[in-house]
Amino acid sequence: MPLTCPTKNADLLEQPITTEELLSALRSGAKRKRPGIDGFSLEFYIANWDTIKHDLLVLINRVFLHKKITPQQKHGIIVCQNPTANGHRMDTAPSPA
Repeated sequence: MPLTCPTKNADLLEQPITTEELLSALRSGAKRKRPGIDGFSLEFYIANWDTIKHDLLVLINRVFLHKKITPQQKHGIIVCQNPTANGHRMDTAPSPA
């Protein structure tokens, strides 16, 4: 049986993401993980929320609503790090294929 959503509710799914929704999503993420592909950890976003919330919300909604990213967002930097820090092995995960 296919999953369906009533039209009145489906329309809500196409609305811009709110500040509260974005912060809730960040807070629900797994803590103490390696930085994301942007180089920032979840803790960075939460600790700097008051400073970055407006710009981050504009960016997320631009991508979500228009389904486009800028050429700068398509550019990536690969950083190789030593898997040990201060003599202790850090958690590592395989790179995505």
